[in-house]
Amino acid sequence: MTTYTTQADTLATWQEYVTATGTVQARQEARLRCLQSGSYRLQTNPRTGEPVAMGDQVREGELIVALVNPELVNQVSLDSKELAFTSAQREYEKQRALLEKGGITLRELILAERAFIDARYSLENAHLQLAKLEVRAPFDGILVDLVHYGPDQLLEMGAELGQIMEYAELYAEVSLPDKEIGRVEPAIHRQNLHLLAHVQGQTRHVVADRFAGG
Repeated sequence: MTTYTTQADTLATWQEYVTATGTVQARQEARLRCLQSGSYRLQTNPRTGEPVAMGDQVREGELIVALVNPELVNQVSLDSKELAFTSAQREYEKQRALLEKGGITLRELILAERAFIDARYSLENAHLQLAKLEVRAPFDGILVDLVHYGPDQLLEMGAELGQIMEYAELYAEVSLPDKEIGRVEPAIHRQNLHLLAHVQGQTRHVVADRFAGG
């Protein structure tokens, strides 16, 4: 007598692996450099209360390094340009009110408006020039490199300061044998990447790069 054992069908998952190597890179990275010459002043990290250090997390717009350049500040003459802008703005508003009452000609109003616009551009340019004395984080990320300089050390324009990377999203380009291309599709999950930590991700693009046989 033969005994049979029955078992209900169940759904199960299975996985198939394709091994490939490649270099994982940050989605964003930026080199920090001096846009003007000046004396080096490393800033304080607002989250630690300590001077900014390599490995710190930084937020977009945060000041990392300030450069002190009194000569440039004097040349820019920000206070003077702010006064000139305020004066030109008031004069333009006064001339516009007089035109409505018939007290001046349209040509006089246009001249006042032109002086106001010139003063505005001059003030904006002054702010742009002074902004070059501030080295700020261009995006949220990690300060992966910070060149060491002494306090008040004079740096020239273009001097390297450090590097920021954003690790929230990584990407990698890998090469696969031709026979494996058909097995890899967009949105397929990647596992067991050999990094400093275990990382999972998804395939975004698959491109077959082959030479046509002749």
